[in-house]
Amino acid sequence: MALQIVIKMKKILILIMLFFSYGSLLAQKSNSDHFYLDGKKYLKEVKYILFNPEIDTKKRDKENFHFNIQRQRFKYINGKHTIDTCNIKDLESVVLSKAIKLSEEEYQFHKNKIREIEDWEKKMFSDAMPISKTHLYFKIFVLEKINDTTIMKYEVDWEYSHSY
Repeated sequence: MALQIVIKMKKILILIMLFFSYGSLLAQKSNSDHFYLDGKKYLKEVKYILFNPEIDTKKRDKENFHFNIQRQRFKYINGKHTIDTCNIKDLESVVLSKAIKLSEEEYQFHKNKIREIEDWEKKMFSDAMPISKTHLYFKIFVLEKINDTTIMKYEVDWEYSHSY
């Protein structure tokens, strides 16, 4: 009798621990949501880009997608990124960015973050864009209209910019 009670208590305790562990995992943001500058962690700004099949291209290799949008290249990597099907009405409040303007927006974002850092003038930062073709400051989603009511939302890496 006492053994059965102990076993039931252990099961309940394990279930409670799993519940809280799972909840805390869901609450954490992934590392792809942040970038580091001067040893501090910052949240990436979210950008939404609209895919236009009439002028942009989308290619698939195995499970990944490559988007070429306004001279910018973006890549969805299966297992790293997410795909979501959304109702078009759910995205009414989303502000779309132009892919061709991302480099300029990234420069301004970087410049503003540098200025936020205490004593930025004493540190040897410049207002210039960091010498890197990796784009670390934005979390980007490509939106593809499927029909009049549905949009596919692809989380992507911004791989390349022809504007350099």
